[in-house]
Amino acid sequence: MALSSVKTADIGDESIGNIEYVFLYIVLKFRHQPNVHTFPMFIKLLCIVYTLFITIFSEQLQPPIILRESSDDDVSIGSRKVFTCNAIGYPSPTYMWLREWKNLTTNFSSSTYFEITSAKKQDQGSYRCLAKNDVGIVASKASYLTIWYFDNLISNQRDQYINVYESDAIILYLPIINSSPEPTIQWFMKSSSLSRDNKRITSNEKYFITSTYNLVILNTDYQDEKIYYAIIENIFVGGTKQTSDYRLQINRRKTSFQLSSIPEFIIKPIDQLATIGDPIKSFECVVNTGSTNSIEIIWQKNSILIDQTNGRFHIGPYNRTLEVRGIIADDQGIYSCHVRIRNTETFINASAKLIVRGVPIITTNFPLIHNIDLQDQIIFICNSTQTSTDVNVTWYKDAVRLINQSSKIQLIENQLIINDIEWNDQGMYQCFLTNDVGEDTRSTWLKIKSEPPNVTVSKDLIVFNGTDVQLICNVNGSPWPNITWFKLNLNDDKRILLNNIHERFYIDNRTGILSISNTIPNDSSQYECLAQNILGSANARTTLLVRRRTRIVSLPQTIKIIKAQSLILVCHVFNEDDVSRKISWYFNYNQIITQNKIYNESTILIDTPQNQDTGNYTCKVESEAGNDSRTTEVTVIELPWPPTFVQARLVNDSISKSIVVNLTWVSNFDGNMPIERYTIQMKDSTLSDINEFSLLNDELGWETKEDIIVQKNPTQTSILLRGLRPFTTYRFRLSAWNQLGEGQISAPSNNVTLPEEIPSGTVKSLTVIPRDSTSIFIEYTKPIESSINGQLIGYDINYALNYPNLNWKSIRVNSSTQSYILKDLMTWESYLISVSVVNNVGVGPASEIVKVRTLEGIPSRAPTIVQYEPINSTAIMIKWHGPSSSYINGILNSFKIELIDLNRNITLYQEQQAKPIELYQLIIGDLKKYTNYSVRINCATKIGSGPWSLPMIYVQTLED
Repeated sequence: MALSSVKTADIGDESIGNIEYVFLYIVLKFRHQPNVHTFPMFIKLLCIVYTLFITIFSEQLQPPIILRESSDDDVSIGSRKVFTCNAIGYPSPTYMWLREWKNLTTNFSSSTYFEITSAKKQDQGSYRCLAKNDVGIVASKASYLTIWYFDNLISNQRDQYINVYESDAIILYLPIINSSPEPTIQWFMKSSSLSRDNKRITSNEKYFITSTYNLVILNTDYQDEKIYYAIIENIFVGGTKQTSDYRLQINRRKTSFQLSSIPEFIIKPIDQLATIGDPIKSFECVVNTGSTNSIEIIWQKNSILIDQTNGRFHIGPYNRTLEVRGIIADDQGIYSCHVRIRNTETFINASAKLIVRGVPIITTNFPLIHNIDLQDQIIFICNSTQTSTDVNVTWYKDAVRLINQSSKIQLIENQLIINDIEWNDQGMYQCFLTNDVGEDTRSTWLKIKSEPPNVTVSKDLIVFNGTDVQLICNVNGSPWPNITWFKLNLNDDKRILLNNIHERFYIDNRTGILSISNTIPNDSSQYECLAQNILGSANARTTLLVRRRTRIVSLPQTIKIIKAQSLILVCHVFNEDDVSRKISWYFNYNQIITQNKIYNESTILIDTPQNQDTGNYTCKVESEAGNDSRTTEVTVIELPWPPTFVQARLVNDSISKSIVVNLTWVSNFDGNMPIERYTIQMKDSTLSDINEFSLLNDELGWETKEDIIVQKNPTQTSILLRGLRPFTTYRFRLSAWNQLGEGQISAPSNNVTLPEEIPSGTVKSLTVIPRDSTSIFIEYTKPIESSINGQLIGYDINYALNYPNLNWKSIRVNSSTQSYILKDLMTWESYLISVSVVNNVGVGPASEIVKVRTLEGIPSRAPTIVQYEPINSTAIMIKWHGPSSSYINGILNSFKIELIDLNRNITLYQEQQAKPIELYQLIIGDLKKYTNYSVRINCATKIGSGPWSLPMIYVQTLED
């Protein structure tokens, strides 16, 4: 009995047993497949089965759902095989069987199994069942049947003679083998056809058996000239077969032939296809060196050396094979072998791809039933998990494959689109996702709804003009009806069609709502909703009455009034004549305004507004034709109040790199208008500037420091005051301004004294006069007091020779000194003189530089006599050089020549004016005959004479 044949009318022990069987089957089916895909499927299937049993017992149509189908199987030829298929639904499903989508049975029957009594080779293929009831037909997943067999070998049964050059490699290929499952194969060799020295061959340094069981012989030599054969056995079917003999002959090479030192690939890795869960996939890499050179082979995956320690990779003997075990999706990639002769840099490599495939799994949620209206469109989507191979999407309706039918049925990638649904579109729709690994399927019942229209409308409405209203039309029917609204003429009951062309009318055809915006009295009428589909029509009416609303027509939103000026608020109200009204006034929304401020019902009068009158004044009107309220914001404005907590303190200014005053204050009441600027005043409170009169009147002596515009920073409450005099005590005060004007001045700040700074000014009236040849008289007057920037402690008198690379020297004098004699200077030299003011911080700038020269002195060196001789008995000639100008100490004025008559002790003097020449010459006459004279010379400035020349010279006039 089919599981779904249980009905309410005949519930018994057998039915209860079937229910228990179905739930037990679901649990057993999914308990060994716990993953993210099967668990939601398990829960969903339980819910579907529960729903089906409830509906089956109530004898409602339910679609066929296949709960159990056969899995893949292997059987040998002649064996018995039974396929089973169990489905639920109402009415109970019947079954038909297919192989490769072709009928195996001609009709549907209640039999839930199909039997092959004696399997034949041609029975191999995919089998599936169809389950059918009055709803439609669904197909099961495929169950693949594999037939075991072992046919004769397809090859030339004669012995094969194979020639190969020594040191080359040779591959002995097996003949074509028709066997299922794969047989076991062993290779043997013997020395001759008659000998019995058969020896089994295993993979070693000389031999390698490939994954397809071909035999590779490496580095052949004369010892390999033997007979080779293979024995093939299928242990599942039974039977053993032997290939023909392979007779290997080795050809000798010429003695001049040079063997290549580069390895040669005999077997390269080939691309592999794998399925997730496969136990093993292997790659092979076999090379022939043709010499005795030793080689090494390494394996890489995606250019990364393969690590065998994780257990999933195994590298065989001689590194010729790489096995990937327990295939997972991450195993996909490029595998390569790299071969190198040991102790060389000679490499060869080869690579192959491993493509890992997975069985597609449908991830889209397929509801059990799709209810849809006639003429609608439906889109089925069949998404799957990502796989490495292309997935084919095939759609079926009642087990018949669907194809594109112009605009009716569209197959676009993984979507099935059916347009303009008709009655014959009902049935079971099924998606199959297939690839070369497996398949998955989901199904759903496309069920068409149908019923004539049914209409109800909203109750009659009374609204006020300007109101937005919605007239609701509740409609049922399938296909979904077309909805039309009409307005009825009150005089003749004539219907006026409404549509979205009317500016204030909007009809939502999906919900049936008629929206009327900003109603007016002319909208008062009866309105009719008409619903129509192919099965009929229905209508209903409702009444709309629009009255004019009582409303406030004028009350300003905001009012600003200057303090103490009269405030009048008037609330103008419109209402229909037959409607009574009540007007109330409120302050700040909930405080009833006192009667002394209400002039009449609609007017408020405040004679002298104060700050406490600032707030929101609300006029409320109540009537049968609606209520209304408006609020006006009244602001009483005045001059700003003086700032408070005015504080001054000294801070370091990062801009001017000096000490400045940071003036801070706390903003006060702004008079209900934004503060626009602040005016800052300052007063010099230095003790020396305070007199008795200023102490009695603190308003004297204040001056405006600066105005601060606060529009860019309305919350500003501090400022750095620069440009103040050092070593001065200040007080500050400020006033705030708004649009009305300047507010009261604040109380003065604390006193703040700026520290001393280096003087910024210098002395006045600097006078410099040379006193003599080694001293200068300097006189000056005291600098301006404000430029001293501190306590005056003295002056620096600066002087330097007016030479390049000036070497300034300073002499500090006390503050009371205003004249000074600079002594011990160099004679007749130009000096630069300046004076600097000094306070406790340092030295100020130098005054203007005055240039002065010391007075002349007397020469410090004598002239040099270079030649002297008598000319005759009464005259002598003398030649001399004047001293260097650096020793004259002034302007050379004259020379004095002294002659002493040594015989008579008489001294004679003669002067010679200085000239701009280097060598002076003088002839002195009127001397005594044959007389001895001593001679010496000095030079003089206008101040006096210098030293006499040395050594003294002696000269004698000639005889007659």
